Amino acid sequence: MIQQQDKKKKKTIFTAILIAFIAAAILSCAGLFYVVTAMPWMNWDNTDEDQQETMPGDGLTFKPNWEYTQAITINAPADRIFPWIDQIGQDRGGYYSYEFLENIAGCNIKNADRIHPEWQYKGDGTEFMIMAPKAPKLPVAKVIQDIALIIHAGNSGEYGIKPKKPAKDFNNMTWVFYLKKLDWNRTRLMVRLRSAYYPSKENELWYGPKIMGFMNFVVGDGMLRGIKERVEKGK
Repeated sequence: MIQQQDKKKKKTIFTAILIAFIAAAILSCAGLFYVVTAMPWMNWDNTDEDQQETMPGDGLTFKPNWEYTQAITINAPADRIFPWIDQIGQDRGGYYSYEFLENIAGCNIKNADRIHPEWQYKGDGTEFMIMAPKAPKLPVAKVIQDIALIIHAGNSGEYGIKPKKPAKDFNNMTWVFYLKKLDWNRTRLMVRLRSAYYPSKENELWYGPKIMGFMNFVVGDGMLRGIKERVEKGK
């Protein structure tokens, strides 16, 4: 009798564990499905005003397949923030983000904790290194002192002006860091990525929001917080 009760008890425990495991698996799959399809990071930590803001460099990527804007308010004027932005890159100040994760991905990053005048971009065609040699370098299209750093890359800039039927290898991307003055000691740092490409499955994989967008969101969120921390700590 006791043995039967023990067997029944063990069976009940096993059934409960199995149900919990199945429920966890279903919730995990549902969460993954939501993340992949709804892409909640596209509107993370930004306002409608941030998304509607017209930023320098927007016109370089005409009619993007997708875009997102990340933003954060920093308690400092723009001239104290911009030098940190103007030295971002693998071979310069890093990304001020999750250094451990970036280096697992092969970025070989060392995030800077001070401003290096010799690392500042001049807007003279200098290339922005993401994670060489695994990823191509991106041209710094323009530097607007204390306002914007504009990175632009693509193989068909004309498509941005004359939107004819694009070639299958067409891709055009802008990555803009923009500083908007709120008052004498508060600035809104906004980072916008716009991506346009021929709508093929391969291009959607490489340039679409589900992978490229999510990766940029993770790094970008850490980067905004890293810049804010460094600027405000330097008071």
